[in-house]
Amino acid sequence: MNTATKYSVSDAATLYKKSRATLYKDIKNGVLSRDHDGFIDFSELLRVYGEPFGVKQVKRIDTSPIQNQNTSEYTDKTVVELKNQIDF
Repeated sequence: MNTATKYSVSDAATLYKKSRATLYKDIKNGVLSRDHDGFIDFSELLRVYGEPFGVKQVKRIDTSPIQNQNTSEYTDKTVVELKNQIDF
């Protein structure tokens, strides 16, 4: 995700589809903090509001082969591994 490090209140409101009044209220109540220069750090926005809208969520798919645990080959391997553990 390519994001800026700091946002103005207006830019943060646009990014998170919230009103500027909501952001100012959260700043006033201590929920959200901003720097001395008036900008809000992206990590602070992420902490308070989560991922911004419009960011694609990547669905991860496990591509590792699934070994059927009910096969005799799996059972034989397991027995050998357990015997090796006992021998140590």
